[in-house]
Amino acid sequence: MFPEYDESLFVDRDKEIDSIREMVRSLNHGLPLKERTIFIFGPMGIGKTWLLRRLCTVLKEEAFTSYIDLSKELAVKAEEAEGREKIRLLMEQRIAEQLEKWGITLTKGEEVSLDELSRWLVYDVDRLLKANPGKSLVLCLDSIDKIRWEILGLVEDYIMVPLLRLPRVLLLVGGRRYIYPWRAPEIRVYHRTMLLNKFNPEDSKEQVEKIEARVRSLEEIGRIHWLKEALGYPWLNYLAATEENVEQIPEKVINEAFKDLPEDLLPVIEQLSVLRYFDETRMQLLVNGYANKPFTERKELVRKLQDLGLARWDEEKGLGYVLDSGLRIILETKLRRDKPEKWQELHRKACEFYDDWAKDPKYGKIWEEEAKYHREKLEEGAKC
Repeated sequence: MFPEYDESLFVDRDKEIDSIREMVRSLNHGLPLKERTIFIFGPMGIGKTWLLRRLCTVLKEEAFTSYIDLSKELAVKAEEAEGREKIRLLMEQRIAEQLEKWGITLTKGEEVSLDELSRWLVYDVDRLLKANPGKSLVLCLDSIDKIRWEILGLVEDYIMVPLLRLPRVLLLVGGRRYIYPWRAPEIRVYHRTMLLNKFNPEDSKEQVEKIEARVRSLEEIGRIHWLKEALGYPWLNYLAATEENVEQIPEKVINEAFKDLPEDLLPVIEQLSVLRYFDETRMQLLVNGYANKPFTERKELVRKLQDLGLARWDEEKGLGYVLDSGLRIILETKLRRDKPEKWQELHRKACEFYDDWAKDPKYGKIWEEEAKYHREKLEEGAKC
């Protein structure tokens, strides 16, 4: 579904790359670095995987770099027993092959336990780093949000924490959201977080112009109102430029976004997509099935959306939670196209409760703006 990594199509992320390069150089010079786990988070399609792959390339002169997609190496739905076997294979094959390329053979005996294998891994990486005093190890672990917690716990216990006990190891960890309750202080306490933002218009333009297989230009994309609004997410930029049938883009995005998520979430988020901001109260007023739900259940749903990286609190205006903007636009576009009556009903409901809230003497002006937004949407729909 996502395009294969292509070095020639990579755009931007200079700030993030420079920041991590500085950390690597500090380690290479023997300077202490307390936080050596870097979480790289952001919504689906924001470019986390491509950034990790890019870092493996640009840092290879200063560090031993390795990229591992945990969702491919470890069974996503594996139980713990199967997971332990997958971890063993990851160390004995995938990581051992990488060490071989660096001139180190993974030391291990016959039928060793995971504990012993983990100790041998640390021993061999330590040998590698001692033989190369001016270089560090940068291990990129991608897709942590797609792995069962039991299996992620094994990755923490047998790979991440043991390696972090060596002084010149940096872990770069990619996923939608930091929701796993890490146990080790080396990760739970001493970490940094990088939140990737969408591209600005100049970077989106550069990305689209680099795509040789594009079927439409940025100018043509700009004529499709909803697609223009969704631009800025590298994957959406790519789809906008290469997808022959523009009507298929919403289905592709939604199928990918929700393929590993609970089925009951999609209809809720679909209804919330008409709102620019939401909270537990607006959810009760707008979403079918939540009108009579207690506050605790609505709060739990909001927490789940946050944990899954689908929603966040709006720090700029503080008017409520916001859905990931690209996904919200895509969801509302599909809702408006496939269920126009439902789309109108939801905007009408929103307009009604915002009109009511606009009577508040203290905050009325804020809600008046939201009521105006929904009225304009209804007027826009009536013209179509």
